[in-house]
Amino acid sequence: MDRVNFEHIVLFTNDQDNDRLLISVLIRHFSRIHVIKSNAELVEQIKQSTPKVILVAAETLQETLLIYYEAIEELHAVDICEHAVVSLIPKHQEKEAYEAYRSGVINDYLIARPMYEIHRAIIICTHLLREIGLRGKNKRVEDFINIQENYSSHIKEIVLKGVQRKKDLEQSFESNLAEIEASLDRAEAHLASNKTAELDLASLKKILSFIRSNEIRPALLKLQSKALHLLELVVTDVSNVAIVAEAPLPDEPLEVESKTVASVDTTKYSYNKLYTDSKNANVPVEIPVVPKMLIVEDDHISLNLTIMLLRAFAIELDTSLSGRMALDLLSKKKYDVILMDINLPDTNGFYLIDHINKSNGINASTPIVMLTGNKNKSSVQQAVSVGAKGYIIKPLYKDSIVKLFKKYDIPLHLR
Repeated sequence: MDRVNFEHIVLFTNDQDNDRLLISVLIRHFSRIHVIKSNAELVEQIKQSTPKVILVAAETLQETLLIYYEAIEELHAVDICEHAVVSLIPKHQEKEAYEAYRSGVINDYLIARPMYEIHRAIIICTHLLREIGLRGKNKRVEDFINIQENYSSHIKEIVLKGVQRKKDLEQSFESNLAEIEASLDRAEAHLASNKTAELDLASLKKILSFIRSNEIRPALLKLQSKALHLLELVVTDVSNVAIVAEAPLPDEPLEVESKTVASVDTTKYSYNKLYTDSKNANVPVEIPVVPKMLIVEDDHISLNLTIMLLRAFAIELDTSLSGRMALDLLSKKKYDVILMDINLPDTNGFYLIDHINKSNGINASTPIVMLTGNKNKSSVQQAVSVGAKGYIIKPLYKDSIVKLFKKYDIPLHLR
């Protein structure tokens, strides 16, 4: 690997002699690293805007966590840089470090006292640098393959072909990314000029599917922001008909698609109107019922789009990103309808639906509708078996909301 021409590697150690081998390995592969030994220096590094990988060396995992998170706590009211943290630990702490990594407490760990895998530090740093959008220049695959005298010609050929295919796929993804970004820019410009905007929704959906969390490349984060902004401009004008299905019977088709658009009361109300004109002074002002909805959804993109869509309606909306949060809300407030995603970070929607329907809580009779991104028959049937009233294919559209409320005779008004 060629030496990387940026300064994004920070090593915190209070014993440089003990970590001398690690320091020498890092210096051989990166143009420069920052070696620091005080908490004040660590705080300053995290305050700087430059993205970086921070390695914290100490005698125990607990000590590395204390060093790092005390610095984070000191900066609780200050913007911090995008970074990843790696705990450098002794061998007997590996199991604890692995659990910390799995839980997200640290981004990675390295057994460094003593170092068993000399180049593992380079692999970890390179991987994490790529995660935060920074890349070094790799050596050519051919340079590695050609010097391996014990490799057969067959092995060399198949490796070179496979690596080239991976490169082609990555270049194709980068090209699609640039193309989608350009199409979003064109669409926004057309909308600003009151022209029709055209989007390749299939390609956009494919690209956005790579965005799963906050740990994504800056290029994807930028694309996500642009896509959400554009969709916010047009989402209230989308007229595609989404699907709301009753619990399907064994002999019935999985989906029931309606080509008609259900009606909605388009009367706009003034909710804080404290007066009437003299002509109607004795006529009571009608106060419309505002339905209460809970959406349990951990996909930020899907949730944001749904929130944008529901702004057009007079709905009292609560959202939950986890099952635990949902159960807390459901124990305190009666809802008219619940939209439930299946895949949640701490549980699954099947369990929640079953728990709600079997409980004697205030939402035991509230209709729960499953949110699904595909037409998986077994998932739909499983949801129905535990008490779901039906399902809606994501993403949601205006018509799907209107039909959902009409199905359960819930009042719905435009704002």
